[in-house]
Amino acid sequence: MNFELFECLDCSFQFVRPVIDPASVYTADYYRGRGADPIVDYEEEFRNPFHTPRLFEFNNLVQIVRNVKAEGTSQQLRWLDYGCGNGALLRFLTEQKDLQIHAAGFDESVVSQRLKVQGFEFYDRNELQTLPAGSFDVVTCIEVIEHTLEPREVVTEISRLLKPEGLLLLTTGNMHSPVARMRGFHFSYCVPEVHISLFNPKLLENVYRECGLEPRYFRYSGVIRFKILKSLGPRLGKNRIAAFVAGLRPVTLILDWLFGVSKIPSAVKMP
Repeated sequence: MNFELFECLDCSFQFVRPVIDPASVYTADYYRGRGADPIVDYEEEFRNPFHTPRLFEFNNLVQIVRNVKAEGTSQQLRWLDYGCGNGALLRFLTEQKDLQIHAAGFDESVVSQRLKVQGFEFYDRNELQTLPAGSFDVVTCIEVIEHTLEPREVVTEISRLLKPEGLLLLTTGNMHSPVARMRGFHFSYCVPEVHISLFNPKLLENVYRECGLEPRYFRYSGVIRFKILKSLGPRLGKNRIAAFVAGLRPVTLILDWLFGVSKIPSAVKMP
């Protein structure tokens, strides 16, 4: 199939057409690393979240929330993982002992439906829309928004669900990073089968403000470390030497600059 990348000249939003039917893409095989994203095994991450490279990303996200919590977030944290997939982050959050986290997930994939059966608090689309405004202290949206056909609607819904001064942690590819500008449509994040909406920092800032959110930036380390190891594939990504090198500060700083990971804003709900 031939894909085309379009860009809005007014807001710089980039999007892919045509869009493949999600039901044919996000199958059980996709979550086993046998689909459009073959360098990660989501099933393994769910079974062993503490023994895969994803651990570095999860720890980084939790540490950010710990820091925000010290600034006045409520003791009992209601945390929604928006686009939770097979629930690896939910499982990780339930194991945190120093934070009181009530974790919940939302997704529309085939594999996510089992989470409710396994005892996790899980919402489908209809259930999510019936939740009252201000239901959550934290919402994570990790590598999700690029998969959505109507990303502004996603941010609007997340804003509605956040409590005043609640935190949105969002990661996605940065199409204005040095590597993206150099590579264009050949940028590694351009996977048109699944990444159909592409963003840059200024665009996200504008979308946040239109939805009642204030942009907020965080310097990532574990998130970048995970991305490095993920790019090495399932075997090399678990190598201890590779994990050590990927965690070196000069390495993460250089990769952060090249790919603009920390320049993608997260946000706080306006009071």
